[in-house]
Amino acid sequence: MAKATMLLILWMMPGFLSQTIQVSQVPVIYGTKGGSITLPCNYSLGGREKVTDGTYRWYKNGAKIGPEVSNNIPDYTGRISRADVNQFIEGRSAAITLHIVGPVDTGLYYCEVSFHTGGQVTGYGNGTFLNVTAGFLSQTIQVSQVPVIYGTKGGSVTLPCNYSLGGRENVTAGTYRWYKNVAKIGPEVSNNNPDYTGRISRADVNQFIEGRSATITQHIVGPVDTGLYYCEVSFQTGGQVSGYGNGTFLNVTAGTEEMGHTNNQTYFYVKVAGGILFVVFLGVLYGQVDKQELTHEKKSLLWEQRHSYGGQEVTFVPGHSNARALSMAVTPPHA
Repeated sequence: MAKATMLLILWMMPGFLSQTIQVSQVPVIYGTKGGSITLPCNYSLGGREKVTDGTYRWYKNGAKIGPEVSNNIPDYTGRISRADVNQFIEGRSAAITLHIVGPVDTGLYYCEVSFHTGGQVTGYGNGTFLNVTAGFLSQTIQVSQVPVIYGTKGGSVTLPCNYSLGGRENVTAGTYRWYKNVAKIGPEVSNNNPDYTGRISRADVNQFIEGRSATITQHIVGPVDTGLYYCEVSFQTGGQVSGYGNGTFLNVTAGTEEMGHTNNQTYFYVKVAGGILFVVFLGVLYGQVDKQELTHEKKSLLWEQRHSYGGQEVTFVPGHSNARALSMAVTPPHA
């Protein structure tokens, strides 16, 4: 009987025995050092009563028992913005915003919603994990370059470089550099380098931030500028993250005029070589003709030295050691 009476009394109270509160939070929120982060929290009421007297709180690391996240706490003084009364009652929002956050603010945050109408009913969310980084742990940089660029001596050559960001942060503080032959540790391609002073044009700030371009142009290039060029893109927001392209090979060749001069020289040398070969050919040909004429003269001389003596032909060979024997006289027969 006493138990039934107690239930009747509770039922008659204009409170929340028929009221339930469902509190919802997002599981994870990312933020960067120095920025502001909103922790959403929404609730719904399961009863039919219209409630106007309520409040909400946030706790870090433990629901209700953890440190309260409030401007009344020294760790958060001046850094917390809260949903106002209208947003809380009409909009069912118990969101807060943390300002000037740092890595120390990383943790699990719980939203508590309570209503009071003769009694109190409270609901808790499952928590939101806030991950505050030093800038770009959630940011990735993809840098793209063209593989090969050709240029001519004395001209200007543009080396394209574009990048994309994989994170969701809006970045405005960054820079880019170019290196020759080796990324980061190679000689920097900059007007501050004596090898390039006055010869480098760079994409401006707007082109870099809004256009995602880290392009440079080299002027008055020469064969010495031939090599592999690497583009580096970096952003700083409490920390630094850098991305590198795969490199662009710049091949600087001689200009058209110089090529023409080289071709003229080559033609001259070919003509000289051809003339020399022609002279040698004539010399060889003359030697062959002279040799043939000499052989003919020798044959004529030998023919002239062949004669008949006593009815026999005797051949004289000048200079032969047996010339006397070969030129023996034949005595004619006696009558």
